[in-house]
Parts: sequence; structure tokens; C-alpha cells
Amino acid sequence: VMTTLVSGSVCVSNYDGKRVVLVPGEQAVAFGEEITVEKVDPNSVISWVEGRFKFENARLEDIVRQIVRWYDVPVYFEKEDLKDIHFSGGMLKFRPFKDLMEMIELSSPVRFIIENEKIIISEK
Repeated sequence: VMTTLVSGSVCVSNYDGKRVVLVPGEQAVAFGEEITVEKVDPNSVISWVEGRFKFENARLEDIVRQIVRWYDVPVYFEKEDLKDIHFSGGMLKFRPFKDLMEMIELSSPVRFIIENEKIIISEK
């Protein structure tokens, strides 16, 4: 479970009763017995509400998670280290997936290969 706070405060707890109080700009991730808290740009995290993608120095792996959810396409990385490439940019979500791929390709060292109804991310 992921909780991101834009304003105010909120208490997040897990099944074991561990609790953390978030302040604006923090995100809690509860998984099993653990709760981790990190600083985030809440506007980037909630941009889906406004119908757009917005990435600010985001890891490509995190961007791909959003792509998979929104476009319902399987995406694979050719090499694990490609997941750690960072990217900044934005686009309306209702644009074709091809437009998003091209935008990322133009401003990063990766390329997208469409193969048998799946997407493979590789180095240029």
C-alpha cells in the first residue's frame, strides 16, 4: 500500500500496528511488516488525477510501472541497470503510447522495441 501526502497530515499503519505520521511531501509504502517513508514531489505522484504523466528525475523502472498500469502492455528491460536511468518530462495520458515512447527515447539513452505484443527497453 502506498500513501502520498499533499497537504495536512495522516497516520499510516500496517497490520502489526506499526505507525508513521506523514507530513506534506512524504510517501509511505507499507509492505508486510515494514513501512518505509521517503520524500517525494507530491505533484508528480498525483499527476494521474489530472490526466497526465509527470516525471521529475524519476527512475525508468518507476515510469514503466505507470506505463504498464495505464496502457496495459507488458514491458521488459533488456538489462537490469537500465532500470536506474533517471528521466524528467511530462505528457497527457490520453496521447498514444508511441508518443510517450518517442519522448523518452529522444531524451534518454534507451530505445523501445515492440516485439510480439510486448515492449523491450534496451540501450541505444
